[in-house]
Amino acid sequence: LMVLNNGKVFFGANDGITPAETDLYVVDGTFTPLPSTLLNFSVMRTGTDVLLDWQTQTESNTSHFIIERSNDAVQFSKVGQVTAAGTSADVRNYQFMDYKIVFPASGVLYYRLATYDKDGTKSYSKVVPLYGKSGNWNARLAGNTPGNPVSLQLDGLQKKATVVLTDITGKVLFSRSYDARQWQINLPVNGLAKGMYFVTVNYDGDVKTLQFIR
Repeated sequence: LMVLNNGKVFFGANDGITPAETDLYVVDGTFTPLPSTLLNFSVMRTGTDVLLDWQTQTESNTSHFIIERSNDAVQFSKVGQVTAAGTSADVRNYQFMDYKIVFPASGVLYYRLATYDKDGTKSYSKVVPLYGKSGNWNARLAGNTPGNPVSLQLDGLQKKATVVLTDITGKVLFSRSYDARQWQINLPVNGLAKGMYFVTVNYDGDVKTLQFIR
């Protein structure tokens, strides 16, 4: 929900760290077109490495993406760069591997994606946490294209995992437990309004949160 008052736009949004909480934001009502429209941005472990996966729905004079990592979700540093398509009206898929990561004492790393336009304009994705609890399992989203279902792919499960779908306000839209045999799940996204959504997978206390835009 957005509210216009005295030339300013007020809206609720999630900070990407705690999907169940909504914060209040305000902008001055003037908007600059972003270099790309991000469909989703997911982060998952593959052994000692981290695979980052994202999709853009459209791009306009996009130059490149900078992958940033943080130990505290405050101070971020660059860990890699990927060249963008430039200008495109088609869905584009990107990946980056962050090799041999080391978790801090807190057990959590944070990633975000900076998208740069050719004139230097940049925009940031939401911050996505990655938890370092022992266990080698992965979760990623695929197939988030207009008119198609969103597929949640799980790997390395030995027991049940709980999948929860929430909107940007933290409202639970879907919650269900799946056993280890169900490695690919089509999420119930038909009829969802345009906006950002979060998928949280809880596997034996280890939690991964993914995000996508419809």
